[in-house]
Amino acid sequence: MEVWDRVVSFFSATKALKNAQARAAIKLLDRQYDISSKSPRNNGWKRPKTNASQEVSAALNNAMASGQELCRNNPLAKRAKRVIAASTVGAGIRVKFIHEDGKPNKKQKRKLIKLNKKWKRWAKKKTCDFDGHHTFYGLQFLWMSTIVESGGVFIRKHITPLGELELQSFEQSHLDRSKSSTGTDTDVDIIDGMEYRNGKLVGYWLYDTPTQTIAHRHHRKSEFYSVNDVVHIYLKERAGQHLGITWFDASANILRNYEIYKDAKLMQQQIAACFALFVEESASAGGLAGDSDSELPEEVSPGMIEKVANGQTPHVVTPPKADASTNFDISLKRDVAVGVGTTYESMTGDNSQTNFASGRMGRIEFHQQLDIYQHIMLEPALDIIAGWFMDQFELQDRSINSTEEFEASWTFPPRLSVDPKVDFEHIMSQVRNGMLSPSQAAQKLGRDFMAIIERWKEDKELLDGLPFDFDPSMFSSAGNQIDENDTASGAVKTKSEGQNDDQD
Repeated sequence: MEVWDRVVSFFSATKALKNAQARAAIKLLDRQYDISSKSPRNNGWKRPKTNASQEVSAALNNAMASGQELCRNNPLAKRAKRVIAASTVGAGIRVKFIHEDGKPNKKQKRKLIKLNKKWKRWAKKKTCDFDGHHTFYGLQFLWMSTIVESGGVFIRKHITPLGELELQSFEQSHLDRSKSSTGTDTDVDIIDGMEYRNGKLVGYWLYDTPTQTIAHRHHRKSEFYSVNDVVHIYLKERAGQHLGITWFDASANILRNYEIYKDAKLMQQQIAACFALFVEESASAGGLAGDSDSELPEEVSPGMIEKVANGQTPHVVTPPKADASTNFDISLKRDVAVGVGTTYESMTGDNSQTNFASGRMGRIEFHQQLDIYQHIMLEPALDIIAGWFMDQFELQDRSINSTEEFEASWTFPPRLSVDPKVDFEHIMSQVRNGMLSPSQAAQKLGRDFMAIIERWKEDKELLDGLPFDFDPSMFSSAGNQIDENDTASGAVKTKSEGQNDDQD
């Protein structure tokens, strides 16, 4: 207790206790997170107490329009969108249908061969696209680009009269968000055109018009599609988030202000180039100026020479020097790249600000984000599409009783390496030391291991025993020919074989 509290306690213990409790309470108030305090430093900081679905629902239309506007007219935004989409899907995410436990019987093997061949034919044709523009691999790039720009994409299953699978793609703006109601007795809720029953998503209300042009806006109607027939792909970063937001949400203001700043810098450079000279004309013989009607110009242009009337004082226009702001420009672009989810070097193509080591570390971090885009966001949706294909495959081929024991194994595009030789040697060392199987190594490199084996068999048969040093069964990695009788080659005789040789 303080001295004053002791004095007070001598006369009134109750009063002293209240003072001590109040002082302790004040100290507790000081022990709080600065982020939640109402100190002068936090004045003007807007912190709405809303959940993820409320925030996305309120901001979706303007955020989506802003992202689309940036990708139309801002070169950095367009580049960032294409870089992320290209890095995620590359030339296409490939699939191979396999048995769920890896041990198919002969009948199942025949089914898998037939299923994989049919998928390859379907994926390489534009008929898999409802709009008829893309192959399946082109659709992957379209979906990823749409997700980055607008926040999300819908894919609807469409079955033709011949039983073929087509994929119809929609932006999130195709969702009829006017459909909104809260159920009472039926336990049915519709939020932003997404229907829930007992809290579980069951379907979407999508506009039935193929496009949302001006001609269709006043006549469009929405239809309900089951969640089993529609895939909604978006990056879900908060619990309860039901719609995707454009990936430019944190960088839009910087990009917009950077455009204004860039225009101002261009004007500054133009002004800095405006060196001008005013020439005073001499008087004529009669004492009159050569051009008494001349007027001073209202604007100054670079390199201009202007005549002025006699009696007016000429001046040389010296414009201000334009200052360099390279570091500030780079800082702004770094903020944009971080907000979108890529690297500064990838977004701008400028590698002058990094060395080999820092560039390699930046790629490693970017590859970690690609893992999220590929395996957490895209792969579950691709599994659903593969399931649709297998369902149609069963219906079309009566010899196939069931494909329930089959699953899709996706091979993602190889990650571009800063030092391919070192990275390849690292993968091979993992294989040689038993930490990675050859098929896993091939998958890391974006290749189908079984297809590689089949092609090797075909090429070896074509070579017909001709010795080329690229054949690993005949030559070592150093280029030395392997001798089957050399113990270093691994052809070690067993004890029984050695005994038989002695007896002979």
